Amino acid sequence: MTEILTIIDEFENLIQNSRRVPMSSSVRVDQKQAMALIDRMRISVPSSVKEGERMMQDRDQILAEARSQAEGILQDAEEEAAGMVAEEEIMNRARIEVDSLLAATREEVVRMRADAEKYQFDQLEDLSNTVSGLLNEVHRGMSELQFRMGEHEDELAEEPEYREFV
Repeated sequence: MTEILTIIDEFENLIQNSRRVPMSSSVRVDQKQAMALIDRMRISVPSSVKEGERMMQDRDQILAEARSQAEGILQDAEEEAAGMVAEEEIMNRARIEVDSLLAATREEVVRMRADAEKYQFDQLEDLSNTVSGLLNEVHRGMSELQFRMGEHEDELAEEPEYREFV
């Protein structure tokens, strides 16, 4: 995520250091530099998504460990029950404990998945808003330049008036 923030800072510097268009709040932005920064943003977005995926993998690992632990508890309970008279009571307690552990783990996994997906969405939404704002600024500058270029063409197209002197 820090890479995308660095690129956004560079984009901001590009805009702040660009030439101002006289008598307006627009600036002239070097299109090649702006497009290069946008391309770098597109490349770095997957790192934010990967961070969310890593969170989801952590969730899967926690679930696998919980299942393994639950199976271990169940196996221990089965071995202990084999040597005891109250075998059924021990198995029931172990199953209750395993069910409780699995239910708690499932709830935690659901919460972690929701948190990871919300984080990914928030990061992508922030990036989208930033890029949209920057693109709007670039388009305004380009429109202003295009308008001015049209004015220059109109001035060149006008024929000068000739007067005859007597």
